[in-house]
Amino acid sequence: MSPKKRKLQTDVFRKDITDDHRTLICAFTREGDIVAGVKAYTYKGGQGGERTGITDSIFTLPGWRGRGIAKNLINEALRFLFENEIKKACLEVSSLNAKAFNLYTRMGYKVEYEKIIMVKLLL
Repeated sequence: MSPKKRKLQTDVFRKDITDDHRTLICAFTREGDIVAGVKAYTYKGGQGGERTGITDSIFTLPGWRGRGIAKNLINEALRFLFENEIKKACLEVSSLNAKAFNLYTRMGYKVEYEKIIMVKLLL
């Protein structure tokens, strides 16, 4: 069955670990196939030792993009962070991924700083 005809269900998995709160939120087809997901977690290390929230490993399989799935999953992740009294959520995105960058911007994320990743080929 093509992705356009398949229905989705969203399940939330939460696991609390000592001093570290994490959740994995995924969207599944009715057949149980994962089509999108986001991981959210908190860590201590911000200014003044305050906890910071991270949304990470955000993905949507190509056949399922453009339906608002990632936006819904990210909103669930942000709600999880808010419920854990986190005041700031961060994520990383490649400047080459314009669609993701635009989504995050529409959702209220702002560029705080940029980083450069350097690679050396070992031949």
